[in-house]
Amino acid sequence: MDLQAWFRRRGVELQALPGGGSVPLRFTDAVLEHHATREQVGLFDFSFMGAWHFSGRAACDALAQMQTRNLRALHPGRIAYTLMLNDAGGVVIDATVWRLAVDRYWLFAGRRDEAGRIAQLCRRLGVAVVPMIAPQAVLALQGPRSARLLAQLLGAASVRALPYFGFAMACVDGIEVCVGRLGYSGELGYEIIAAASHGPALWQRLVALGTGHGLLECGFEAADSLRIEAGHVLFSRELVAAPSPQALGLARLVDLNGAGPFIGREALRRQRFAAPSCRLVGLCFEAPGPAQPGGPTPAGCPELAGRTRRTGHPGRSGRVSVSSECESPTLHRPIGLGWVDADAAPGDRLRSMDGRLATVNRLPFRDAPRTRPRAQPAL
Repeated sequence: MDLQAWFRRRGVELQALPGGGSVPLRFTDAVLEHHATREQVGLFDFSFMGAWHFSGRAACDALAQMQTRNLRALHPGRIAYTLMLNDAGGVVIDATVWRLAVDRYWLFAGRRDEAGRIAQLCRRLGVAVVPMIAPQAVLALQGPRSARLLAQLLGAASVRALPYFGFAMACVDGIEVCVGRLGYSGELGYEIIAAASHGPALWQRLVALGTGHGLLECGFEAADSLRIEAGHVLFSRELVAAPSPQALGLARLVDLNGAGPFIGREALRRQRFAAPSCRLVGLCFEAPGPAQPGGPTPAGCPELAGRTRRTGHPGRSGRVSVSSECESPTLHRPIGLGWVDADAAPGDRLRSMDGRLATVNRLPFRDAPRTRPRAQPAL
């Protein structure tokens, strides 16, 4: 039995995701789950992600043409956050590449239906079609106490030795796992990967150990408010219109010289001296927005943003289109991510397409230097 079947047996509400797979929506109260992650530790199911295994002499060359990072500079045991583009240089999906050995890699992306596109790319690049990894359970421990909990399973020395965006193989109660250090929530965090059939046992083990650390089981609603506060994009929200890396504020993930030649590189080279017409920013709203569906749906298209008036700048027009929004449990106000004219600055007040006033805010909303996920864990 995998985690999804186990959650259904428990009566946990699941939310279907675009591209396949589902995720628990909530276990108790989303606000309590959010606060537990910010202050103690939350346990999330990220098993919805698509995963592929590249191996052999052509593995690095194939991946080099599919994504924007220079993988030859990536050492075994390290993870690269990267982008996959279309021919026009627009971001189709963000992903992580895990280098297991000189000629072995894992690729993780949020959409399972990327399998068809990856297979098509492999054929286009003259590489054998890459098989999908056997179904995986991906359990994410997020929060300032996550390292202490994990140390009870792996030992303090192993946890302390794991760098940010690094991973290592381990054994937990006789189960072979891979443990990576990543912080999608904006907190210290880890992802534990194992065969899908071991998911329920690992989940229950972590919940039992977590009682002394304030652990709560957490669902998508909490993950969504956490990642919005952290300024992180979601594939089914900010990427639906395939915006450019520059518009997303992710140009740092594109190596135009050392990587590739990846799909979309020539388009980005032509665009590299041109400022994007719009960009993704944080937004603080003066009033909550209309009720949104209880899960991720495509919203916010940079190319279709409605014309609005920017207050405080008479005679100037601007654009704003909200892509993600939540009532922030940390800031106690409605916040979101959205597309605005590229010349909008922090402090500018905009009127959203539903008539509300919003103030442009720098990202992330909290922990501006992003030190919390990178800090050496206190054990």
